[in-house]
Amino acid sequence: MKKRLIIFLVSLSIFFNLLMIGVPFFLERPLQFSIVGKTIEGALSLFIQGGHFDIFIHHPENTTYNFTLEDYLNDTMHLNFNVSSTTDIDTWWYTLKNLRKNIILAENVLFVPNTTNLHVLRWENELFVFANISDGQIQNTSVQFFVYVPNSAPILGPINEEFLTCETTSFRYPLNATDIDEDALMFEVTPSNPFFVYPEGFIYPTGLSGGRYTVSYAELVSLILREEHVGNYELNVTVTDNEYSDFASTSIEVIEVNNPPIVANIGTHTVWTQGEDSTFSYQVRVIDSEDGTHLTGDFIYELIFLDPEVDPFFDISEKGYIQVSPNESQVGTYNLRVCVTDEGLDSPPENIDYCIEEYGLGWEPATTCIQNFTLTVTNENRPPEIINYNPGELYLSVLGTDQINFDITKYDPDGTIPDSYWYVDGSLKQYIYGTQNIDRFSYSFGCGVYGTKQVVVNITDGLLNDSLTWEIDVEYVSCDEPPPPLPPPHCLEKWVCEHWDICQKPEPFLDLGLLTEEDILGVRTSCNERGISEENCGFQIRECLDIQMCNNRIPFIQPPPQLRACLFSTDPNCFDKIQNCHSGSCEIGVDCGGPCSVCPTCSDGIQNQGEAGVDCGGPCPWLCPKELPFFQRPFVRYLLIIILLILVVIVIIRLKKIIKIWKEAKKD
Repeated sequence: MKKRLIIFLVSLSIFFNLLMIGVPFFLERPLQFSIVGKTIEGALSLFIQGGHFDIFIHHPENTTYNFTLEDYLNDTMHLNFNVSSTTDIDTWWYTLKNLRKNIILAENVLFVPNTTNLHVLRWENELFVFANISDGQIQNTSVQFFVYVPNSAPILGPINEEFLTCETTSFRYPLNATDIDEDALMFEVTPSNPFFVYPEGFIYPTGLSGGRYTVSYAELVSLILREEHVGNYELNVTVTDNEYSDFASTSIEVIEVNNPPIVANIGTHTVWTQGEDSTFSYQVRVIDSEDGTHLTGDFIYELIFLDPEVDPFFDISEKGYIQVSPNESQVGTYNLRVCVTDEGLDSPPENIDYCIEEYGLGWEPATTCIQNFTLTVTNENRPPEIINYNPGELYLSVLGTDQINFDITKYDPDGTIPDSYWYVDGSLKQYIYGTQNIDRFSYSFGCGVYGTKQVVVNITDGLLNDSLTWEIDVEYVSCDEPPPPLPPPHCLEKWVCEHWDICQKPEPFLDLGLLTEEDILGVRTSCNERGISEENCGFQIRECLDIQMCNNRIPFIQPPPQLRACLFSTDPNCFDKIQNCHSGSCEIGVDCGGPCSVCPTCSDGIQNQGEAGVDCGGPCPWLCPKELPFFQRPFVRYLLIIILLILVVIVIIRLKKIIKIWKEAKKD
């Protein structure tokens, strides 16, 4: 009895001391200590309840939960919800967030433990659980879990079965595909060139449809179509999520039109009234995609004096040749125009009306006029001069990516406005016809360029010249750095790429100097990252083109990669169980698509790729219709109704006959 009393008094003393020093009312673990005295020895466990409590989420757990595509489409993805606490709880509530979409699925929802199901979305979710007790204290905890739904096939949007387009134009047609998985999709067209898909590579969804499907957009585009592109093209447009695909076939007819002749600039010329340079002789140079050149074609030439007060004193021959020896009465500067007309096409192509109505293009003869023809007749020709220029320093130091702006002011005492020719290291970069006395030229040497460079401008009246040279020390800039922004207007590249070439071993190309050591190292590193052995490590190349034809020295938009590692095969084909490139294009899936037979899709009318029915279920983003009992099927019902109506009609006819016979018998 004494022992129990001592333990009680010690416990009571400890309890009040803990209260005085502010120990929380709830301790997660019981206090354990020993009491040793003269007459007693014992142990005490003390559990002190107060303001702290814990809550636990037993389900869902930090794991992956699997649902079927049918669950997803029927919106029946639910998880059990099981929580508990170390004390009695007055109120429970939760918030559920989808981390992939970064949206709140449910917020501050009251619930009773073990009686509620969670309605979840696929991918990463996070559940926050809150609880409070009677004194107002609140605790919370959370758990993250993943909801898995099998991948489904993307569906390509509708595409016209056939298109018309015209030579000299650039084809554009929008593409779209829906996907319930919100995957990045890749569009491809086979064969490629002159038709491509833009942008190149996987495209992330940019639009929503009904909140369930994501929509990705691309564009079927072409280069500027030339005479060599005229004809019919049978194309397959494919979309893939890198596992499943969909495709559509279409045809594009490129209609031939008559291209106007291209006439070379004639420029500024000077002729004396006497002496060595007293005769002006010039052959107008023409090239035409249908009719050849001025040497081989049959063109109509016309020479026009633009000043109506001037009496023409020379003309152009039937073959485009000009020759004149002026006299003193013809001294002056003359502005002239040369027009060249081609023969047109022999006969109107089929569907030419489309090109006439849409673009104003036709098949009849076309005319090109050149107005930059100036002829100065003089008794005493004096040379033109550069009287002012910028930059004022002729020795400059710049970064390779700096844009240098040049301008000159030119003067000719004879009244001629000289032409200007701008050269960079001996290469002609810009020709400016003499329409005004101030010329401007901008240039950037670009990344990876360094050393001493020259920019030269030459001006000429056709006989005499003047020139100016800038010596420029160019400082190296790495090509890894982004190009500096240029003031508008500027041209933004629009890159498209041909299909990857066949996979080849890199070593022979290193020996031939077609690949560098850096290229080989990059290929081998990529093979290693992809788990491709050195023996099977190969490379592929392709060509990428800018359909905007910007010709920027430093691209604003870098072209896609044109070299990549690949799995080398000695005989790539449609039966090697490798997704590879051969026969001029690349497979979309393993041994299907591109140069092989089309890949199975959810629109091919065949039950394949794990479908539950024909083009439904499995990876297809819609469920198969449920099988109804025979007599509940619509066509059976309609058939029964028709039979019943026929029977009713037969009965009515029979009744009418019986009544008629009965009436006749009654009369007799």
